[in-house]
Amino acid sequence: MRKRRQGREVLLPGPGIIGEYINSLLEIGLNMITVWMHGEAGSQCGRRLLCELNQKARSQSALHSALTYTGGLLLSLLLPEASPSDHLLAMRQGRRGADCLATFDRCQVTL
Repeated sequence: MRKRRQGREVLLPGPGIIGEYINSLLEIGLNMITVWMHGEAGSQCGRRLLCELNQKARSQSALHSALTYTGGLLLSLLLPEASPSDHLLAMRQGRRGADCLATFDRCQVTL
């Protein structure tokens, strides 16, 4: 009778800290592009998405949260939908845990 050889499990290295930072940057960049694309005048979508982004950033790392906030600040100056102060208020509401879907209910887009 022949003995069967059991296969070895090969462990591959993970992305590491640098890989996680790169993934975080890419995620934030794609989210900012989404906000830009849906931030049309009068739709509330820019504010809703900024609110959602800042709400999600609360549970992320400090770097992720800081980059999300910085990106939101830049977008608040560029989005035609509302004034920069309205966008900053939406970001603050998200960081404080507001219900972004109910607050900005005229927008059907969500992250």
